[in-house]
Amino acid sequence: MEDVTGFFNQPKIHQTEQDGPTPKLDDWIELVIGNRVVISGVINNHPNYENGQRIVTSSLQGYKTSADGKVHAKTKRSRYELGQRLSEYDAQQLSAARNSFEKVFAPGKKTIC
Repeated sequence: MEDVTGFFNQPKIHQTEQDGPTPKLDDWIELVIGNRVVISGVINNHPNYENGQRIVTSSLQGYKTSADGKVHAKTKRSRYELGQRLSEYDAQQLSAARNSFEKVFAPGKKTIC
């Protein structure tokens, strides 16, 4: 029997990091829930969501700037390129972000991704 220990010790690669371009969030805003921070944003290039759909991420683990100057947000399971931040003066988009937050974090619900 072959030793398969190396196979099980390989780093896990998540689908969003492995296939195609990194999903991008535009019109994004951070939302604070207790001691957690999530992002509500309009997603593009995600294998599981339609382009233009507003999502709420799971808890943020951190941010990183790539060599080309793009900023990425990292959650436990995903990585997102951050595009245009939501202007606090764009009342319609801010309302959509808050509504997506309320839908996701209603009692008994979990984050979208």
